[in-house]
Amino acid sequence: MMPWPGPPHQRLIVYNGPIEGGDLTLSAEPDGTLKLTISGERRVEFVTCSIKVPFENAATFVAASWTLPQCNLVVGDQLAFSTESPDQVPSEIRIRGTIPNDRRDFSVENRDAVKKRADTLAGTQQKPHQRRRGKDEIFEALRNERVQLNDLIAHVERGENQYIPGLARLLRLLIADNTTIPLLQLSAAHVNRPLIVCVPPITKLDRKLAADLHRAFPVALSLAVAISPVPSAIARNTADLDFWLESWATRIEGRPSNQRELIQHIANNIGSHFALDAHPIVDILNSIQAGIEGAERDLLVNYLRSVARVSLKLIDDVLA
Repeated sequence: MMPWPGPPHQRLIVYNGPIEGGDLTLSAEPDGTLKLTISGERRVEFVTCSIKVPFENAATFVAASWTLPQCNLVVGDQLAFSTESPDQVPSEIRIRGTIPNDRRDFSVENRDAVKKRADTLAGTQQKPHQRRRGKDEIFEALRNERVQLNDLIAHVERGENQYIPGLARLLRLLIADNTTIPLLQLSAAHVNRPLIVCVPPITKLDRKLAADLHRAFPVALSLAVAISPVPSAIARNTADLDFWLESWATRIEGRPSNQRELIQHIANNIGSHFALDAHPIVDILNSIQAGIEGAERDLLVNYLRSVARVSLKLIDDVLA
């Protein structure tokens, strides 16, 4: 699934990452086509028909299957390139602008998330010989972390990726810490505020279902990492942050992680300390790139940047 601003004014790398025995690059070209490049023992390129976008912003599915020298590409529900059935490929495709069946009502889950935070706050017991911090002290800590978050986002936006470990560390503290309730959620619980974000049609991670799916469909890698502070072509549903944190994020060789665990994996590997043994999801997110050609960003950077922007908006909502 990909956002589609096209055709771009210059070549846009939609996906660039490793595959078995080589690399795969999917690019949106200035002439309105998609190009799939597979590099290994030899390099091959496949170019789709013209793809028209009758909207300023849109989203669609892109799927590719190949057993070289054969290859097929589907955009949305339409065949855009085929070596096997070239006569079935039209001269141009018009995408419909949104992903079919991508709307969900999370109002029940959102109410449950607000209640759960309030119940957790009310149910926590003060530890012996320790002082319980009050609302004013908690909100002052949140304001301080907001300053740091805003500065780190600015550094990352300028391409200063040496600040990524600090950003990962701060995001874990704010929204994904293993404490009873992380700082942002704790602050929201004090004022009974929802933490609304915009997401695709997500589902809560079910580990039994994940195991069943892997047995039925042994996919090596799946990623679901879209989130936005405002509605977008891909993220059009409103959900509470805590529901999103429990939703599917990655599946690697049958091992699933939710969004909270993904943030923790990243922070634990690059934020808290230098891990001698890198978690596979960190390597994978670092190996996948997207963006304008010549200025691509790692998926890990894009993911943390998106989560950081959302977190900054939610902090402002709570402090308002």
